Amino acid sequence: MKKAAEYLDRALALFAQVPDDAHGHSFASAARGVINHLEGDLVGARNYYESALATGSTSGDSDSIASALVNLGEVAEAEGDYEQAYAHYSNSLELFAHRGKKVAIAYCAEIIAGLSSKHRDKPSDAAMFFGFADALRKEIESPIESFNAERLQADIHATESAMTPDTFKGSWDAGASLDIDEFLTLIKDLELSD
Repeated sequence: MKKAAEYLDRALALFAQVPDDAHGHSFASAARGVINHLEGDLVGARNYYESALATGSTSGDSDSIASALVNLGEVAEAEGDYEQAYAHYSNSLELFAHRGKKVAIAYCAEIIAGLSSKHRDKPSDAAMFFGFADALRKEIESPIESFNAERLQADIHATESAMTPDTFKGSWDAGASLDIDEFLTLIKDLELSD
């Protein structure tokens, strides 16, 4: 990772000299933050992710903004700030949905589901979110990303273990029946009821 960090530091220095490439600068900042995150440096990761968010916000690049929000949500979750993580994930989900990015929508639904199950004591909501994400992935024929597979399976198992089989299946099926707009409405309704 040291070599990757060096290359990204050089890229960031170059992007600083080309201010009109906001997308490239935001992407490099986010990638550099991932390295810090993987090394356990959450403060450094947050700084890079916030830089990516600021650059994306200045340029109006909603993909950069949405990606940075997911990253910031993961930092907040790692730090135990679950409500902040949920807010970042939800905002990212809305931006990805606005852009029609179905793979990213499914991923956001999965991480919101995991958070709802593990840290918000809402396994029924989590099962719905997992069901929605699973149906969406099947619709677009998008397999689970390798970096996400282990966490996703553990989160689904924990959710299923917290419910009766019939309740889990009912919640999962209810989520699977939702289209994207209905899912976004559900997320907002659940936020308002908290």
